[in-house]
Amino acid sequence: VQTCALPILRAHPRFVEADVRREIALLEKLSHPQCAMLVEVKEDAARLHIVEEIGAGGEMLDRIVELGSFSEADAVHLIHQVLAGVTYLHTQGIIHRDLRPEHIHMVSDVPGTDEYLQIKLCGYGLSSMRSIDADDEWANRLQHFAGTQEYMAPEIFLIAQQHKPDGHLGHAEHPQGRHARFVLSER
Repeated sequence: VQTCALPILRAHPRFVEADVRREIALLEKLSHPQCAMLVEVKEDAARLHIVEEIGAGGEMLDRIVELGSFSEADAVHLIHQVLAGVTYLHTQGIIHRDLRPEHIHMVSDVPGTDEYLQIKLCGYGLSSMRSIDADDEWANRLQHFAGTQEYMAPEIFLIAQQHKPDGHLGHAEHPQGRHARFVLSER
């Protein structure tokens, strides 16, 4: 597993210190083989650098494009790891909210090794963690639309069509079935 420093410019118009601190606090809590973990945080006056693990094998989406598809056995192995990572997150009170093939990194780029079919979940920027957020903030965050539309469950859009005037869409976790279908069907 390699590391990657993500420089965050404090002067960027979308920089929100509280959101970055929330993500750092979440990353500090992670300790699971299928979850990318925080290595260190470096700060200076202009930037904040979040150094975290990344998979040397790139994104799962790139691996799918490279191979054309996974065998059924390999797909089952990969989805099992995704579910193990998501289960761990949920036991820690964390909801990812943007799980997609671009946020699943492959540990190795060396075919034939065990690590070639191992994954790390990453991309926790939209995640919520119950122990970090106050109860009202937790409930509020989960009521708002978040994530990448192409990977959302169809029922999210039904809820959106019927949403309340206050703009709340209701809570839903991203479906793992869509990932399984994606891994199996890209042939």
